[in-house]
Amino acid sequence: MIQLEAKAYGPDSTPAEIQAIQARLTLLRPGVVMYREVPVPSPFQIGVFAEVLPRLTAGLDSYALIMDLSQAKPPGGPVREALRGLFGAQTRLGPVAVFTGGNFIINSVAKLLLKSCGVRNLTMCKDEAEALAVVTRA
Repeated sequence: MIQLEAKAYGPDSTPAEIQAIQARLTLLRPGVVMYREVPVPSPFQIGVFAEVLPRLTAGLDSYALIMDLSQAKPPGGPVREALRGLFGAQTRLGPVAVFTGGNFIINSVAKLLLKSCGVRNLTMCKDEAEALAVVTRA
């Protein structure tokens, strides 16, 4: 698997790059999805996630989401719009735990964006271990 560069990926991405993007959205354990944002989010990448997420959560009544935004840059307008579409369509989404590595700007943007998408059970965490603990006890 290739390492993703710090660039916005688009429709001209290679099959290997698309596979690397897809691999950043995984079923961590039954009912818990891990969302690892790419370094530079793009509407194309969010679209790839929108294709993968239903496959990962098929058959689940609900699921929790852990979002790793520790390597992500703040999203621009088109990416925020794509994220609203992605999360607005998630009717089975339960608790969401986000960790950013302490990045104040990403923390603020994530809270505002996810709340505007209808996420009601949102917890900002210091790291992945705390995020996993939050979603498994919810």
